[in-house]
Amino acid sequence: MRNDLHPDEAITIGAVPRTTLDTASARFREDPYTCLAELRAYDAVQYDESGVYMVFGYDDVKQVLADRALSSSEAPVLDAPRNQRIKLAGGDDDYLLRPSISKLDPPDHTALRKTLAAPFAPRALRRYESDAAEITASLLAGYGPGDRIEMIDAVGHRLPYQLVCRIFGIPAEDDYSHVLDWARQGLDLLSPFRTVEETRTAMASQVEFAEYLTEIVRWKRDHLGNDILSAFITNDRIDSAVPQDRIAATIHTLFLAGFHTTVNQIGLSVLALLRHPDQWQWLVRNPDSVDQSVEELLRYEPTAQFMIRATVDDYRVGGAVIPAGSQIIPWIASANRDEDMFGPTAGTLDLERSDARKHVAFGYGIHSCLGAWLARMELAAVLRELVRLAPDLEPAHGDLEWVSPFIRGVRALEVTL
Repeated sequence: MRNDLHPDEAITIGAVPRTTLDTASARFREDPYTCLAELRAYDAVQYDESGVYMVFGYDDVKQVLADRALSSSEAPVLDAPRNQRIKLAGGDDDYLLRPSISKLDPPDHTALRKTLAAPFAPRALRRYESDAAEITASLLAGYGPGDRIEMIDAVGHRLPYQLVCRIFGIPAEDDYSHVLDWARQGLDLLSPFRTVEETRTAMASQVEFAEYLTEIVRWKRDHLGNDILSAFITNDRIDSAVPQDRIAATIHTLFLAGFHTTVNQIGLSVLALLRHPDQWQWLVRNPDSVDQSVEELLRYEPTAQFMIRATVDDYRVGGAVIPAGSQIIPWIASANRDEDMFGPTAGTLDLERSDARKHVAFGYGIHSCLGAWLARMELAAVLRELVRLAPDLEPAHGDLEWVSPFIRGVRALEVTL
């Protein structure tokens, strides 16, 4: 990203400044928030050379996320630069339009979301709260003060995998490393900042993932129980609210949204507390504030850095007009640290922040994250167990390797309990 860009130097598309955001740079990987703050201060809407329009401010991001005039489908943007790269990597229009709840617009989205709303409602998921606590405690059992532990492998991977398996009612076999990689590649595939070769690799992984999930659905048809996957299949048999060809695609989306993102959110949250020992000690002294702290950690370090929408018609946001057939990136990571919303301390981690819950870490509007409450529950379970087990928690890591500019996270995080 050019840090010396001034308005009189900007190349514009209509009234929209053209800038370059280098999401692969070490500077951006380490600290995207400073880069995004510079862009946010420069202009509300900008066009990136990757072929997308980007918005940064809190109000504009919420508008883009919630506006039903915009589409989450690829249908209006089949020839957008990102989708051209997917086609060069071997995809086609059918691939881009494959069924997925995150890529459906009303009324199709409304019907499927309604079917999923009940099993993913907080009151329904609350029965898994004790499971999350039990799994976390078992993963940390045998560790004590002064022990070193790599949090991502020991807890980050295993907690969401085991819990998702319980929720879906499938055997928790030792497949989590494969699922993790498939989920990471699948989420990366959504990013417009990928090369053709990176896109080709990610697409190949999703073929394997789809085969894996198809086998799970086939097995589940003969092993129905009191779980979410059984509810999908049974509901389909009753009223076709979830067509047969959408069951595996829906489970695919839920795995992507509920597994890899949670892995990264756990790592990012623990890292943020390690980098702010005063906040960690405040939490140790105030263990009843874990739920409140979860909201601030989600605001401060959201793993989903942005989402994508498509313009059906010319679209106005932030004083600019974005042409029809364009892709827009609302930067969640920027909105969550917008000083106009969260004040002059927006870039500071403050577990006592009173308005932290206004973050958009889970999106906003009809496509807000279906598993938001589940993600909160898992992160809270980890924090509660660490507060109990390791009040003197300290970092024991060296250089960090960052996972992705889209779904932010670290590959490993060593700590001393």
